[in-house]
Amino acid sequence: MTFKDAIKKHQGLKILADKLNICSSLGRQRLFDTTFSTEEQWINRQLSLTSIVQTYLCEDINRKNLIKLRANLRELHDIGGTINLLQAKEVLDDVSLYEIKVFSIRCKKIKNLIFDLPSEDLTLPDLNEVIKILDPEGIEAQQFYIYSSYDFNLIELRKRLSQTTKENDHTAFEEIYSQCMEIENEVRQKLSADLMPYINVLQKAMQIAADLDIVFAKAVLNTEWRLTKPIISNKAATAYNGLSYPPITEILESKGKKFQPIDISIGEKPVLITGANMAGKTMLLKSLSFAQYSLQFGFFVAAKSASVCLVADIMTSIGDLQNEEEGLSSFASEILHINSIISKAKTGNRYLILIDELARTTNPYEGKAIVEGFIKVINRQNSLCVITTHYSIPPNDCLKLRVKGFISQNIVPPIAIKDINDHIDYSLAEDAETDVPHEAINLAKLLEIDSEWLSECINEE
Repeated sequence: MTFKDAIKKHQGLKILADKLNICSSLGRQRLFDTTFSTEEQWINRQLSLTSIVQTYLCEDINRKNLIKLRANLRELHDIGGTINLLQAKEVLDDVSLYEIKVFSIRCKKIKNLIFDLPSEDLTLPDLNEVIKILDPEGIEAQQFYIYSSYDFNLIELRKRLSQTTKENDHTAFEEIYSQCMEIENEVRQKLSADLMPYINVLQKAMQIAADLDIVFAKAVLNTEWRLTKPIISNKAATAYNGLSYPPITEILESKGKKFQPIDISIGEKPVLITGANMAGKTMLLKSLSFAQYSLQFGFFVAAKSASVCLVADIMTSIGDLQNEEEGLSSFASEILHINSIISKAKTGNRYLILIDELARTTNPYEGKAIVEGFIKVINRQNSLCVITTHYSIPPNDCLKLRVKGFISQNIVPPIAIKDINDHIDYSLAEDAETDVPHEAINLAKLLEIDSEWLSECINEE
């Protein structure tokens, strides 16, 4: 799975990609091609490089140079097609030679801007020899043509050509022009041959330039989103202190509100979370998947601290799974999807499984049985699992947690729906009770629903 694939699965990753200030097409393509990694060494390398750049940007002069760095990165274009032509031993035209020249000069400027960045992995190779080949006059202009200095015969021929008009002496003009073209083609052949030994170094420069673009963007994002370098856990356990979800945090902060970070630990037993409606259970699942994706694509995570276990994949059931085209109900679609999750979990690989309101579209008696059965099956597998529910499930085969819910029962109604967050404690507490919180009618009171309807609800309760 590439980052581009994952964006389709989690809206937060699209927001992250849009938020990253990646300047070059090289950087954007490399980001989208990044694979969901299970290799601890690769992930730790990405985290380490980001830490190095983040520390580097703490210096005032380096922060000021960031503007120049980004300006040069924006001018870096993908020269992969041109390099492929070189590898095929094709003779490059002026446009292709121009691309290599400008790319090499930009890389040189970037290298000089960050000469003191303490990382060999982010050090661009020396392209001075390439520049010399394509810039014999040494002026490093952002242009290319067959300079007369490439062949002394060109100097005399071009001088004669300028003194001969096509109208007055057509034959002489065509002859001189033909001689010029022949020599220029010979020069292009020679330049292409001279550049061939530098194919590998140009490819390496493209890769490092893309990495530089991404890593500098990550370092800036870490500060803006207050992201943290996580520890990779070697156990089948994940723990977050102060887990948050930056896309929602930004929205709330723009409205003068705050996102309440959550502490949560996930171990070998499935975690079952209960809580009232609007208690943030779904958002917690999205936060968990966002953090897992972030780490395994080489990003810091949105938490105060984190120890995260690597997984083979993230499997979720969040939202309406109704498949109208196949004529399946929400329940049928959900059950088939959950069955596929179980089948995958039984392969023995470790997965992160996140299920929101399992079997919520069936009757409470059967729904409860389905949830309990799922917990028992998953408890026998090698995966980490978090399930949210409104069903009364005993804490036998799982760690049962409860969202604390409304801070006070003495809130004076009415309250606007946009302000409900201000009156809920989203933190989790271990819950040994078999019953689930009953706050739906309390919420209805606070929203001041129809009094007759509310009265009938209370009578039925």
